[in-house]
Amino acid sequence: MTVYQFKLSTTAVANQVELIRVRQDDDESQIFRATIFEDGKVKNLSGVSAEFNMVDAQNHIVVDDARIVDATNGIVEYQLRKEAMLSVGRCNAYFSFKSNKEVVYSTKDFNYNVIWSALSSPMHQGCDYVWTASDLIDSLKDWIEHAMGDFDDWFESVKEILSSIDPGGVILNELLELKKKMAEIELKENTLDLKNSEVFFYSDLGLASNTIPGCFAIDDQRDYIYTYQSSTDIPTVTRTNSNGVYLDKMDIPNGKDMKSLGCDFAQGVANLWVEVGADLVRFTYTPGGNLDTSVNKTKITFDGSVNRKRFGVSIDNYQGVVSCIVDEMIVVYSLKDIGQQPIKSIKIDSDIMSSLCGFHYFDNKAFVLSSENSVRNPTYITTYTEDGRVINYKIDIFGDIEEEHYSTVRYPNGIQLLKNRTTNKLSLVFSVTRGRIGFRETQLFALHQKGNDIKRLFNLAQFGQNYRMMSSSGRSQLISEGTTELKKITRPGYYYITVDLAAKLKDIPMHTGKHGYFLEVQPTNNWGVFIQTLKRNAQGTTVMTFERVINPSSNIIGEWNLSQGRMPNKISYWDETTKVLSSVRYPIEYYITSTEFNKLTDIPTEFKTGAGYWIEISTLGTNNAVVQTITKNGLSGFFQAKRVVSDEKVGEFKVL
Repeated sequence: MTVYQFKLSTTAVANQVELIRVRQDDDESQIFRATIFEDGKVKNLSGVSAEFNMVDAQNHIVVDDARIVDATNGIVEYQLRKEAMLSVGRCNAYFSFKSNKEVVYSTKDFNYNVIWSALSSPMHQGCDYVWTASDLIDSLKDWIEHAMGDFDDWFESVKEILSSIDPGGVILNELLELKKKMAEIELKENTLDLKNSEVFFYSDLGLASNTIPGCFAIDDQRDYIYTYQSSTDIPTVTRTNSNGVYLDKMDIPNGKDMKSLGCDFAQGVANLWVEVGADLVRFTYTPGGNLDTSVNKTKITFDGSVNRKRFGVSIDNYQGVVSCIVDEMIVVYSLKDIGQQPIKSIKIDSDIMSSLCGFHYFDNKAFVLSSENSVRNPTYITTYTEDGRVINYKIDIFGDIEEEHYSTVRYPNGIQLLKNRTTNKLSLVFSVTRGRIGFRETQLFALHQKGNDIKRLFNLAQFGQNYRMMSSSGRSQLISEGTTELKKITRPGYYYITVDLAAKLKDIPMHTGKHGYFLEVQPTNNWGVFIQTLKRNAQGTTVMTFERVINPSSNIIGEWNLSQGRMPNKISYWDETTKVLSSVRYPIEYYITSTEFNKLTDIPTEFKTGAGYWIEISTLGTNNAVVQTITKNGLSGFFQAKRVVSDEKVGEFKVL
């Protein structure tokens, strides 16, 4: 009796069962004995019955009773009958387990091969070699596909079978050829092949300034993109989401021109590295902040790098190294101990260095972005190892631009290699800015390892801009409780401001203390200028609409402009907190009761006769001057007075 012992799992992706060969017609003499596992632990088979299920090479199906010989230790047996060996070739089999005649769980498939017996073998020279080679090749494919090991592991498991059936080496030659082809496929699957890769769109970049960026860093742990711009009045780092939608920015006073923006993740926080003055500074990004090097400055000094070119640094977080450019070398240091001597150096060609647009060091290889002329000529990605240049790859996204089409000039800037945290596949991302001043747009492009291209397209299709104009319920978003100035709300969208939140705002116009507000923030133009529209939630009085223009890059906050709508037979709501009439400057009409009118401190006493008043404010003149007109609500006689109020002086009322 021949017993084949192996392990089967109900949960693993595949079963690691070595090649089994049973001879046709040897029924009732061969036994499969399997130990069943679940989640890596022996499965208790108490309370169930077992069945053996099989499909052979001719698609014959066999379902037969199996025997549980040790339920506690998960052992089941099946003694092969003639029906399980009807056809020569490969058979797929598994065990299933029933309770109350219903299958409750089953193992993953395993394979065995039925070979000719002396009586059943056809008298055909070489027939045995044909089917055996096919079965062995199928076995190898399964072995590789289910990650049970590499070719050498598989070959070790079948070498005795191979030597007994292939004395002339026919099958071995076929297998070695298959190994070569598999190695080529594996190389394409597991490497980033620049010369055979297509350039894909990766993301737009919504930047705080319309100037050309110098470099960027992708925080793939939190799906943010940081972009550095030094050609502004105050150098800036803009943060966008992974699809390039503007979120916020941080100013970097005295920041220098850089070709690489460093980003590390010490203690779970994204830290950026920038050149400030004569120093390299490491800091934690602060939305809306201003880098104060006297407070949050961590000065970085590289040992032996007196000739370091201030192009920023590149960081490989997987290997824990940081690199910079010294003369025409990319010099690599340990991230944990920069003060020590460099780990290695990679020489960069002079022609590449002279047209440098970005660099990144990753996994013992340097990736350099360059352009012969950053305005119109082709852009190149060049890779280097310690042994020298490996590939010089021309990027031709838009074609060569003719001289007269100056509006579509392009500027490459920044490069970074990304490693997918799930698949470990690579993407090489670089930035290109196109268009003349005022019409520029910056986009990221990528060369992907096979598989990453589909994943990136899926993300773009699934999330779009990943940018909500309102809450997920379709309602306006509430502004944050800590907001004190509306000018700081720059993200496009629709917001609602409750009465309590409005009371905390310093720049809200004509706040009554009794109304909420709807706020709309419009998208910016190419210069980052945008409009805020504020509407009072007045359900029984006039809905007042205010608008203003904000230019963050120039720190210009426009004045609120009022565009008043009118309700039939209604005038505007009077703010009961108002004590001084001269402070009411918006061109609008009000009605004020006698009680509220008597509270005003800048009204002559003789006007306070127990009647209400209509108040009309004219449009603004020079020095923000307005005409205030008051008309008494009295049937005993007409009474009206006017005065001029400006920034410089409050005039006297003149009775008409």
